[in-house]
Amino acid sequence: MNGTPLNKTNPFPHEHLTTERLRLRPISPADAGALSDLMSEDISKWVASWPFPITAAAAAEMIEKSINPYTFYAVITLADSDTVIGCIKTERSGRAAEIGYWIGNAFQRKGYLSEAATAVIDVMRDDPDLKLLIAGAQLKNNASHALLEKLGFAPSHEADVYAPARDQYERCQFWQMPL
Repeated sequence: MNGTPLNKTNPFPHEHLTTERLRLRPISPADAGALSDLMSEDISKWVASWPFPITAAAAAEMIEKSINPYTFYAVITLADSDTVIGCIKTERSGRAAEIGYWIGNAFQRKGYLSEAATAVIDVMRDDPDLKLLIAGAQLKNNASHALLEKLGFAPSHEADVYAPARDQYERCQFWQMPL
């Protein structure tokens, strides 16, 4: 991967981010059990890299491989209980970063992803070298398209994306947000 690291000493430049209802903290392989328990077929069909079923060991390995100086990767927890409800990350390449996220079924339609993504976007805006956020979602993932529009992203193009969770290419709508 090329580009400028988000932070040369710590890929998650904050100890944690706190919103009104959430706490985002750096992801670690120790979160694998909670995340693998949340993963379902309904979620996995929209997420390119998280298969279903997934074991805690496989999730830990995937998390470990994903942590690098170009990635801002956090678990989303409820602020009042530290219950893990999903994850969010941005991966940087040059002056752009791509954002991805998912949240457990029981926590959907409560505004949690909007709240978490807004906090992450605010952090990304603090980086003067970062000029563009990108997101992609499968064409039929209406919930993700609605979230991206709500966050201020605009549609940019369609492309086929390899989904290792299903070992196939899938057509996605890409969105972008200038910072």
